[in-house]
Amino acid sequence: MNLDDLKQFNLPNQLIETWRARQGDTLLPVQRQGIRRGLLKPASEQNAARNLVIVAPTSTGKSFCAELAAAATLLERRKVVMLFPLKSLAEQKYRELHTCYAPLGLDCLIATGDHPENDRRFLDGDFHLAVSIPEKFDLLLTARLDSLRTIALLVVDELQTIAEPKRGPVLELLLTKVIASSYQPRILALSAVTDHATAQRVAAWLHADLVEEHSRPVELERGVAADGTVRLKAFNSGRECAEPFVTPQSDEDAF
Repeated sequence: MNLDDLKQFNLPNQLIETWRARQGDTLLPVQRQGIRRGLLKPASEQNAARNLVIVAPTSTGKSFCAELAAAATLLERRKVVMLFPLKSLAEQKYRELHTCYAPLGLDCLIATGDHPENDRRFLDGDFHLAVSIPEKFDLLLTARLDSLRTIALLVVDELQTIAEPKRGPVLELLLTKVIASSYQPRILALSAVTDHATAQRVAAWLHADLVEEHSRPVELERGVAADGTVRLKAFNSGRECAEPFVTPQSDEDAF
């Protein structure tokens, strides 16, 4: 499956060409899985796809899954909110999304504690795509829960942070608030690899279908160096090997 196959979902050619220039023509396995499980299914369509939890290793293309779902939602003239665990990451993603989609006429907004000037715009729904962090989004919903009325898709990146002792309860409370609301926007949660049983429990809690991908498009080798040897293990194949290395003498320049 490649980007041209997305034309069947009525995605604009200009958008597809923007994606092609940025990341090439081929869709990665986790993206193909997500599409088969309803990632691009319009929310207004009868029997629309449920929420999705996508579990996959880092650098397998999960972030583009979020953009695919966001595109399908925005084409219906409905709003999207993307949550990232850190303000620095939210700033980075906002710049990337603004650079990519502002030329296409999409109004991107960032809502964090560093941008209080955008709070009113967020609460008034004066945006197409908003980027935030869980703590700030929770505060905004506390101020006006009805803001969920116009939000059709909520993307939660790094869902595994829900297990963190300090920040996890905020995310759990926020998602509970969203699930229990009468508006119930669609949730797309992205997570690093976790065990299957845990992923199933989280997906059931979110009333979501589960997509799991355990391979990496580019092989990763993890290694331990000790006693003049590097012992390596490949992530995908599990292949193990060992290679010698030279330890510099004490009077040598390590570089």
